[in-house]
Amino acid sequence: MVDAFEWVKLSASLLTPIAVLVLGLVINRRLEYSKARISKEKEWESYWASAFLRVANDFNGCATRIVTSMALLARCVNEDNDIDGANRIISGVNEVTSMLSALEWELQQYSDFALVNGPVVRARGARLFHAVQALIQRKSGDLEEIRRMQFEFTDAVRLAHSEILSIVPDRSLRSFDPIASKGREQVGASTD
Repeated sequence: MVDAFEWVKLSASLLTPIAVLVLGLVINRRLEYSKARISKEKEWESYWASAFLRVANDFNGCATRIVTSMALLARCVNEDNDIDGANRIISGVNEVTSMLSALEWELQQYSDFALVNGPVVRARGARLFHAVQALIQRKSGDLEEIRRMQFEFTDAVRLAHSEILSIVPDRSLRSFDPIASKGREQVGASTD
């Protein structure tokens, strides 16, 4: 009986490291698989967040170019009486307006990746787009209001970008966060 007990002890001492090694390999394999999956997901998030940010920045830049071009156009027509200059500016505004339309379409697609803040980006982008269109059509408008709309749009983009990346927005900018102060229900209503 002593020999059998010794045999069991010897077997257990030999099998324990082998069992730990096999268990460790299985756990390591699962961890590596999970890390690879998370890495691919983070890569996907990073790519689309970067593309979203580029489109939003280009959209905002086009709005700025149109606003400043309209101010130049007013000066060319009203102060300088420069018809050739005005025609060049009008041509540029038409080109940028076309780009703005295309970017608004792209913005709607990319903002879908932010389920919570994407609708806010779309609403504020549409509001900015319509304000810029009205400025072009009427040849006048409240430029300070458009600048404020651009800030609100940019702030919504910041939150959506953070959401796409699955990160919390920078707390130092929290005081500017209209969603935190108004609540999500009111933001949708106030941006339409």
